[in-house]
Amino acid sequence: GMCSPLPRPDEGSILWTRPLEPPEHGTAVLHEPGGDLIVFTSARAERLRRDGSVVWSVPAFLSGNLGQLESLIAGDVVVTAQYDEMVGLDLESGGEIWRAEAGGYVDSTVLGIDGLVVVSSVNLMSGPFMLRAYEPGSGNEVWGFEVDVRIGEMAATADGIIYASNGGQPDAPGYVLGLLPDGSELFRTEIRNWGRPWIAVDGSGAAVLTYPFVRIGPSGEILTPIGEYMSQMEAVISPDGSIVIVGDNADAVLRWLGRDGEVRAEHPIGDNSLN
Repeated sequence: GMCSPLPRPDEGSILWTRPLEPPEHGTAVLHEPGGDLIVFTSARAERLRRDGSVVWSVPAFLSGNLGQLESLIAGDVVVTAQYDEMVGLDLESGGEIWRAEAGGYVDSTVLGIDGLVVVSSVNLMSGPFMLRAYEPGSGNEVWGFEVDVRIGEMAATADGIIYASNGGQPDAPGYVLGLLPDGSELFRTEIRNWGRPWIAVDGSGAAVLTYPFVRIGPSGEILTPIGEYMSQMEAVISPDGSIVIVGDNADAVLRWLGRDGEVRAEHPIGDNSLN
């Protein structure tokens, strides 16, 4: 009945290792509420205990392209996007529960909100861009419709507003969309972004983007002016509202930014960064 800190290993010591299959592909890693890890590669899905022992290991059911391997845990179901399909696995056994068509290559974060799993997809041959929501326990589609921009990363506030990023091009603007739980558009804010900006929600309910660095409120207003630091990497938002981002390629610098974008500390980490 008491919370106590977990024992910590010596700095940098390896607790255990497990080869990935195949080793050359990327992975998705989820944290199960009890402390286990759910690990996906293009070949397998595995549930591992904290000591690295295997609870279950099943084929990843994947045919064709690796896809984004975006995944989440929704209650007792593990939901993963595999190229152009959504798959639901039983959290306890790893067995497949359901499979649903996404209508194209799953192109976004898999977002859990209001008892739904929301994804965007794109038909790589002809379009269109789609936004769909599924019941996580059954895979039944609750709603789905075509959208006019390609949606990449998504994040949601506690009261159900979805922030979605749309990467721009040199001759076209980029946007942050505000969506309601039914997928309808609440606002569209132009930020002249580039690529596929990472996006998250901070403790005040604002969206934080890292490419470029900017904070946007739940009505679409820009709360923090667009900053000079740009990173396609993911970021960490601390409880005090500060943000940690990592530059990429030539700018491999770890930066602590305040809520308003001011630099609190910097630390070089080498010549490249991938995550």
